[in-house]
Amino acid sequence: MELNLIAIWVVFSIGLTWIWASLGQLQLTRIAMDTLWKNPKIGKEILIQTTVWITLIESIVIFWLLVAFKILGSTTIDYVTAISAWLSIWLTWFIVWLWEWKLMATSIESLNRNPENKNQVLMFMILFSALLESVVIFGLLVALSLLK
Repeated sequence: MELNLIAIWVVFSIGLTWIWASLGQLQLTRIAMDTLWKNPKIGKEILIQTTVWITLIESIVIFWLLVAFKILGSTTIDYVTAISAWLSIWLTWFIVWLWEWKLMATSIESLNRNPENKNQVLMFMILFSALLESVVIFGLLVALSLLK
């Protein structure tokens, strides 16, 4: 594959990833602010949860940058390998992102309904988010192994 085509494809993919991550962060901020408006007493808990979620959403950008640098650094890569590596990281993240989105919405809703259970909600949210993120890490490992 020509280097120019690889560079264009990588830049497009990074742009798509950043747009998707930004949309997730925008939606997350909207939900957090809406919940905070309804229940201002849980401001600190909303800040903690929002920070954790934004960090998880940003993980795809970091993982994809690792894959992108590996693709751009390769001199003998073909279309199939490059696309397979991209799909392994992007699809695993997208599927996990959908589940994390449901987990995030449920945890903020639970926090809004029962603020006194904030420690349990935060504990379960972080535990299950970490388990879900491990799937993305597996996708990253597959992508990197394809790009030896």
